[in-house]
Amino acid sequence: EWLELFYDLVYVAALIQLGQILVDDLSFRGVGRFAVLFTLLWWVWTSTTLLKNRIEVDDFAHRFLIFAQMFAIGAAAVVIGDAFTTRSSQFAFAMFFVQLTIVLMYVRVWLRLPSSRRMVGPLATTNAIAAVIWLASLAAPTPARFWLWGAAFLVSISWIASRSFRRMLATEFPPDEEHLMERYALLTIIVLGESFIKVVGAVADQGATASTYAHGFFAFLTSVGLWWTYFDDVADSPIKPTAEGLPGAAVWSSLHLPLTMGLTAVGVGLKALVLSDFGDTVGLAAAWVLVGALIVVLLSVAGLDSITRSRHFGVRERDRVLWRLVAVALLMALGVVAPRLSTTAFGALVAAIVVGQIAIEGLVAKRADRAVRVDVDRVIQTALAGARCEHLEQLADTRPERAGCLQCAENGMVWVHLRFCTVCGQVGCCDDSQGRHSARHFMETGHATMRSMEPGEDWAW
Repeated sequence: EWLELFYDLVYVAALIQLGQILVDDLSFRGVGRFAVLFTLLWWVWTSTTLLKNRIEVDDFAHRFLIFAQMFAIGAAAVVIGDAFTTRSSQFAFAMFFVQLTIVLMYVRVWLRLPSSRRMVGPLATTNAIAAVIWLASLAAPTPARFWLWGAAFLVSISWIASRSFRRMLATEFPPDEEHLMERYALLTIIVLGESFIKVVGAVADQGATASTYAHGFFAFLTSVGLWWTYFDDVADSPIKPTAEGLPGAAVWSSLHLPLTMGLTAVGVGLKALVLSDFGDTVGLAAAWVLVGALIVVLLSVAGLDSITRSRHFGVRERDRVLWRLVAVALLMALGVVAPRLSTTAFGALVAAIVVGQIAIEGLVAKRADRAVRVDVDRVIQTALAGARCEHLEQLADTRPERAGCLQCAENGMVWVHLRFCTVCGQVGCCDDSQGRHSARHFMETGHATMRSMEPGEDWAW
C-alpha cells in the first residue's frame, strides 16, 4: 500500500541517520550505540507491521495513528545522533510517543475485533508497560536512563519471545506470507537505496575526482551484488515450515534485523571508500566497518537461505549457505590484510567477493536449467519420432469468405487481428479481441485449424 511505502521511507530516514554515529565514532562504543538504537527503531517498525500483517486494518483512525507515529519517528531521527549524550531526554520522549501509538492501535483492534483478543491483548499490555518505562526514563539520570530503555525493549518483546505465544500466533493468526515478504523486501531495498543516496550526496558535496569515479564503481558493484543476493535469492523464496509444521515467519523476520543493520553500516563503509584517494591506505577501523557489515549481511542471508526454498532449479539450500560462508571467510581474510592494501585494491576485492558469490549461484542455476532443457527436448523428439499431425489434411487451399469478422460487425465490436478457418473459410477475430469469434467457431464446429489474415503473416495453427 502507498501508506506503507510512505511509512517505510520515514523509518529508513531515521535508520540512515544512525549511520552518522558510525561516521563520528568507529570504536566499539560507537558500534554498540549504533546497534542498540537501530534495534529499538527496527522493533517498533516490526511491531506495527506484525499487526497489519495479521489483521487487516485501514480506516481513518488507524491512518491517524500511523501518521502520528511517523511524526514521532521523525522527531526521534532529528536527535538520534545525540541520543546517548546531550539529547537523550528528547529521544526518550519521542520513543514514548511512538510506543503510545502502538498501544492505541492494539487497543482499537481489541475493542473492535473480539476474535483477535488472544493476540492483541498480551501485545497491548506489554507495549503499554514499555511506554510507561520510556516515560519514566525521563526522570532517571544517565546511565540509569539507558538501562530503562533496555528494560522497555525487553518488556515489549517478552510475549513474542514466548514459544507458546508464537505457536498460538502461527496456528490461530497465521501470517500473510506474501504481504510479510513484501514488507521486509520493501524495507530492505529502501535501506540499500538510501545508503547509496548518502554516498552520492557526500560525493556531490566534496566534488568528484578520478578516484571518486573508480571507487564509486566498486561501491556500485558491491551494492548491485547485495541487491542481487537478496532479491534474486531471498525475496519471494517460500519459507519452510518448522519441525512442528508451523510457519517459520518469526525466525525469517528476526533475521532481517541484522540484515538491515548491516546494510546501513555498509553504506557508511562505502561512503568512506568512495571519498578516499588513489594513494590512500585502508585504515583498520574503516576497513572492518565495511568488511564487518558485509559479513553480518551475508551471515543473515545464509540464515534466510537455510529456512527458505530456493527459487532456482538445481540450486540446493545447503549450496547457497555454503557460498555465503565462503564469502564470509574471504571477507574476514581481507579484513586482516586490509591495512597493507590501497583503498583501490581493497574496494576491488570487496566488490569481487560480493559479486562472485552470487555469480557462482547464477552459473550453477543456468547449467542445471540447460541440462533440464536438453533432457526435455530429447524426450519430446523421441515421442514425436515418426508421428504426424492428423490436422495437416485440413490445410486445404481454402480462401477467407470475407474481409472482416461478420459477428463483430453485427454486434458493434472492434477486432484486434483476423483469422480464417482452413476448413470452411469463415473469418473470425483473435483471442485478444472482445468477441474471440475464431475460438467460438472452433467450439461450435470442431474445425481445428486456422490461418492468420494479417498482412505479412502466413502461419497456421
